[in-house]
Amino acid sequence: AEVVARASDHERQLAARASELERQLATLGVEVAAKAAAAETAAVGQREAEWRASEAERRSASLVRLLEEERDKAGVLAGRAVRLEGELQLSREESRAEHTRLENVMKREMQASREELQRQRRTESEQSDALRQLEARLQTEERRCSDLVGRAAHLEDELRQANARSWQQADRALQGEELKSSELQDRVAE
Repeated sequence: AEVVARASDHERQLAARASELERQLATLGVEVAAKAAAAETAAVGQREAEWRASEAERRSASLVRLLEEERDKAGVLAGRAVRLEGELQLSREESRAEHTRLENVMKREMQASREELQRQRRTESEQSDALRQLEARLQTEERRCSDLVGRAAHLEDELRQANARSWQQADRALQGEELKSSELQDRVAE
């Protein structure tokens, strides 16, 4: 969500810059028109006026191209942020589902072992050996359940670390695009 918000904010900044560039383009258009009128009415300096008008048009076209490129980059970045958020959400859901499944399996196994132990205890005098074996099995199952719980916690921790790395990569990509946009704004200001 933070990456999407950053991408949206970046897109809003680009829209504001687009408005500023459009204003500059309008100003340049007025300059071009004024220089063209001056060229028509004055023979002296006509060549210089035409060159300046051509230069202003070239700068305008260059600014338009740069603006379109920045908009395209912002759109790609926003798409990547949304896709990454979807992948992270899917990973979380899969991890939670696997954790829940393991817990249910462990609960069923432990419940079955306890029920079997209770039945065996009712005939303890006749089946003491079987009871000891069953108690050992229960302990083994409980250790196995504990190991599974530890493994599930470890997997959850790995997922959190992977998510954190993904967020850091997305954040660095956003910062890089913001730096490029800032450099472009400085160039436009120049």
